[in-house]
Amino acid sequence: MDMYNNDAFLIQQEAPAEADDTPDAKSNAQKEAFRQWMLNHNYAAKTVGNYISAMNGAAKHYASTIHPVVSFFQVRSIDGFNNIEALIRNQSDFSMFNAKANGALSAGMTLYRDFLVTPSTPLYFDT
Repeated sequence: MDMYNNDAFLIQQEAPAEADDTPDAKSNAQKEAFRQWMLNHNYAAKTVGNYISAMNGAAKHYASTIHPVVSFFQVRSIDGFNNIEALIRNQSDFSMFNAKANGALSAGMTLYRDFLVTPSTPLYFDT
C-alpha cells in the first residue's frame, strides 16, 4: 500500500451512534472517547488537554503532509495511525515542533496508539 495514499485510512471503523453522523462529528466523538480514556487512566485533565491540543496543532501544522487527513481523530486503524505518525515524525521540524509543546505531541501520539489497540468498552455514567 502506498504510504502517501492516506484515503485508505480515514474512519475505517464506525463511531458510536450519534445524532450527527458527519465526519466532523465522528472525529469529535473519537477525540472525546480518547479524552475520557486518558482521564480513566488517571491522566490529569490539564495533561489530557495539552496532549489533545498538541495533536490538533500538529494536524494543522502538517496539513499538507497528511492530506486528506485533517485530524488524528479521523484515523481509527493502527496501520493508518502508524503511517500518519511516521509522516509527521519524519518532517525536518518535528523535533522543534514537539519541543515547543514540551513533548506533548509525541506523548499524545503514543497514548493514541495505545487507545487504538485497546478494546473499546461502553462508558457508563451515573445519572
